[in-house]
Amino acid sequence: DLKQYELYDLAEHHEKFEVLSREEIERKAIELRKLLKLGNAPINNMTNVAERMGIRVMFSDLESEKIDAITVWIDRQPYIILNSRRISSTRIRFNLAHEIGHIILHSKYPQKLINDTDYHRVLEHEANQFAGLFLIPDRSLALDMDRNNMRFLIELKRKWKISLQALIYRGNEMGLISDQQALFLRQTIYRNKWRINEPLDRSISIEYPTFYKAAFKYLNIDIEKYAKELSSETGLKLRDIENIFSMNYEESKHKNVLRLLK
Repeated sequence: DLKQYELYDLAEHHEKFEVLSREEIERKAIELRKLLKLGNAPINNMTNVAERMGIRVMFSDLESEKIDAITVWIDRQPYIILNSRRISSTRIRFNLAHEIGHIILHSKYPQKLINDTDYHRVLEHEANQFAGLFLIPDRSLALDMDRNNMRFLIELKRKWKISLQALIYRGNEMGLISDQQALFLRQTIYRNKWRINEPLDRSISIEYPTFYKAAFKYLNIDIEKYAKELSSETGLKLRDIENIFSMNYEESKHKNVLRLLK
């Protein structure tokens, strides 16, 4: 009886590869914001957005695969698995929006096409475009970005919870930041060694999944006891089950690192 993914009307219906224009991708991003009643304001919690869509979200150690996130489909139900080693909230938010982009734009494509390296760059670019447009719409960015120095961009990051690098890219794409200024800002990020760890990354809390916890609470089920029983019945490691049910996450603003990594 748990909510399932049901946005098939919003998703692209093309089963054959077709390059999507920026305007088409923007329209999908705007439609999804309208559907979820998000307006043009900053999205407070991207994980909650995904769960509201009926998408299951979980963390796992994907470092050996060297990927940030992946979407797996089981019985027409999407599961977004995020790399638990990527502990920057803004990066996780973008990865979530990126995977939602794939779900909205590319879920009708056959797996053979998805796996074809000839199409990979285009599909990734489209998902990145969707993520940027969904996290901060063009109109909102144009109204907010009245300055483009680094100090001001850091404040925009605090408001929109999107990385400096993404803000620079979007600002440059829209003509709000010149090519010369964009180059200077990227050089500043490189000189300050911010490419991996940007300012505010440790103060913007990670948005952990709450879907399963809420369901167990509603049904008055002891989640810890149930996880142990499930481990015994299936042979799955207890740690993996706890991971699926989001039991290992510290949600404190000051302790936003997975205990799983200890």
